[in-house]
Amino acid sequence: MTNKSGIKIGIVIPIFQIKYIKKLMHNILNQKYKNNFQICIVNDGKKEYSDILNAMKYPGNVVIVTTTGTVGFSKANNYGWEYLLSEYKEIEYLGSINDDTIPRDGWLDALVDSIKALPRTALAVPITEEKNGFLKKIDLCQYAFDNHLAIKCVGFKIEEDFFVPAATGVCFLADAKILKEVDFLDEGYKNSCEDVDLCLKMITNGYRIVLSKNSRVFHFGGKSRGLKEADTNYGISHARLDEKWGTNIIKYNRLNKEGFLIKNGDLEKENKSPYLTCMECSNVLLVNETIAFCGKCNKTYEIKDKIIIMTKNDKFYEGSYDATINFVAKNISRLKFLIYLYFVNSHYLYYIRKYINKRGVILDVGCGGGIKYLGEKGNVIGVDLSYRSLLKTTEFYSHSIQCDVLKMPFIGGSFDYVSSCFVFEHLTTGEKNELLEKTHKIMKNDGIVMMLFDCDSNNALFKWLKKYPDLYNESIVGINNHIGLLKASENIELFKKNGFKIIKCKGYNKTVIQYLPVYIWMKSYAKVSFFVSLLYNFANYISKFNIVVHIYQALVTIFDDIVDVFFPLDNSRLLIVIAKKEEKIYENI
Repeated sequence: MTNKSGIKIGIVIPIFQIKYIKKLMHNILNQKYKNNFQICIVNDGKKEYSDILNAMKYPGNVVIVTTTGTVGFSKANNYGWEYLLSEYKEIEYLGSINDDTIPRDGWLDALVDSIKALPRTALAVPITEEKNGFLKKIDLCQYAFDNHLAIKCVGFKIEEDFFVPAATGVCFLADAKILKEVDFLDEGYKNSCEDVDLCLKMITNGYRIVLSKNSRVFHFGGKSRGLKEADTNYGISHARLDEKWGTNIIKYNRLNKEGFLIKNGDLEKENKSPYLTCMECSNVLLVNETIAFCGKCNKTYEIKDKIIIMTKNDKFYEGSYDATINFVAKNISRLKFLIYLYFVNSHYLYYIRKYINKRGVILDVGCGGGIKYLGEKGNVIGVDLSYRSLLKTTEFYSHSIQCDVLKMPFIGGSFDYVSSCFVFEHLTTGEKNELLEKTHKIMKNDGIVMMLFDCDSNNALFKWLKKYPDLYNESIVGINNHIGLLKASENIELFKKNGFKIIKCKGYNKTVIQYLPVYIWMKSYAKVSFFVSLLYNFANYISKFNIVVHIYQALVTIFDDIVDVFFPLDNSRLLIVIAKKEEKIYENI
């Protein structure tokens, strides 16, 4: 027996079979440790195992005790922990490792470090490797609650310690005081779900659980309590779990960024839900700080730099439209506030202020670098194909999602408002209908949609441009992928067709006086018109001076407002549409 003073860690190994015990003990005892620990082997198997175990020569920090008959995983661990606490008064941490599990170097010290790192961390769990179970690769692991399997493992690259709602009982280390506070493992379970129950008791009492990046174990899987003679009963265990915690335990996956459980009363305050569904099976996704995952089909989506990755980068759009509208309403003068509202993006900020007049859940479709003012209006979720553009939105949007706008996997009836700038013109007519139909489904009743986009125009300049079809397709359509240019009236009809009532529509650039980008797009026309070459050179030159650009764009906006009533809507090169969702009967939803 070792000196009982200075022992801070107690590890229980509940033995039901001895096939791997020599390798397990060899790995544990031949490592170097920073912390003193005591091992308690609890023989919970056959009586003949006692003689075999006692014949093994172990150092003084290993003790062997035997239960009366097979008592099960929970009772065997509790028996060992209570023994350790009674014998070693200075113990601060208690843990368990299965008899079919082999620890890697540094496993125990890393678990201790992970618990010590932050207050109210109750339990640390290692990365678990298996041949045919949780993992097929090293460094991939994240635990979560599942309604069918109790605890599931989700594949994800481990780069740092992070918080999880659940921990497998294969191997873990807990704060001894907290473990005692939650009354150890519930002995009513039959070798299943007791680890789930322990985690639930901890997180519902205001503690957190951490997955340790530097601790690894290998688990043979099903070679111990999975044996027929182990008296394991999944039916009894799951029934007990349902009775104690309800059948919807996936709600306990909801952690805040500090790793604490978000309780029902705090959900609105946290406002973290991205309202996402799985792109494979349409099941609602569970989302935390590092991963979004589906509890139904096991599909996982990486979260990188706070961006939920649901598609690959697009060569054309990646980083092409990454400008951020930086205007915010706080701490600026009234005059500056009004100037921004009027001039930025053809009054788009003004319409945000007027029609997004109550805080709500907002979707920014094709958000690019985002609109900071929109972020002040509620819980904003930005969707874009470009990862680089989305990086700029993570500071002021609640969620940023890399996704094709035609495949947005949101829960129906989620959004109060939908905003979109310069996306519609990049879609074919069929795709526009698809986007509007999807938008209608994911909006709440009476929700407001606002879109600003390019149109096909009947103004004098565009009529002339279209006399040269090849140049038009190259300069106006092809260079910006404007494959969906339609007349303003045709776009409006699409909104009506898909269940929207038009509240407001306003056109811009109805004459040859255009915003600067149009003249720059016309570069190819310089070879057929001296006047066009002058326009291009003029635009190209002044675009080098930001203050001149702002003055010019402002003057064009004022001019557009003055002449608006004198020209038909279909002369518009730009159009803002604001519409309200009306009820629509869908088939085959």
